[in-house]
Order: sequence, then structure tokens, then C-alpha cells
Amino acid sequence: DMRRPPFRQGAFDGGTIVSTLEHVGLGFYDPRRDSEDDVRLMMEIRSLIRPGGKLILTVPFGQPEMDRHQRVYDRERLRRVTAKWTIEAERYAIRDGIAWREATEREAAPAHSVPETQAVAMLALRNPG
Repeated sequence: DMRRPPFRQGAFDGGTIVSTLEHVGLGFYDPRRDSEDDVRLMMEIRSLIRPGGKLILTVPFGQPEMDRHQRVYDRERLRRVTAKWTIEAERYAIRDGIAWREATEREAAPAHSVPETQAVAMLALRNPG
């Protein structure tokens, strides 16, 4: 259960959450549903990464919406899940046909990423301690 990891505090120098956070608490992969589970998970992960440690996070980005498989993050929700983390780098990409291209947040913000991801936010975070 990602919401109750079996590790001691500060056990890791860093971690990655790639194409995962958007599924937490929606009920498709786990019958328990809670719209704030992604926020709580990011706080729990912060306790597992030592002060100064890094986390790479990617999530679907654009218009805030969700279906039974994933939620899409907008600026506000992204700030909520990264509260108490230091954002060291923030990049965006949008689907361009069958490929992806780097984009600005402004270009990615109008995307509709349900049911298929059309834009992503990619963040490098640091645990300030």
C-alpha cells in the first residue's frame, strides 16, 4: 500500500514517481477512494526522503478533471501535492501528433488529459528538511 510504506523516515536519498500519483485514491486500482490520497501520499513520501534528498515527479497536466483511472493536475493541485517540497525544476510537454514536444505551462494548461494524457508536468523536487 503506497499510502503506508514499510520504510523508516529518511530511508532514501531520492525517489521517482512517474505516471503513478494521478491514480492514487481513485478506486480503480484499489477499492478505497479518497480525493486527498495523492496529497497525503506526497507528504508521506517526503518523510521517507532524507532532508536535501530529491524526488522526480511526473503527472498529467491541464484542465483539472478525472475519470476512474486518473486525475489531471492544474497549477493549484500541483502546488497542493508539492507543498513543503522545494521545486528545483519544472518542465512541461504536450502531445504533438504521436510525439511529444517541450511546452510552456501556458501551452499545457488548456489540455484535456482525460481519457488520454495530452500534457504532462515534470518536476524535480527537493526535501528541504
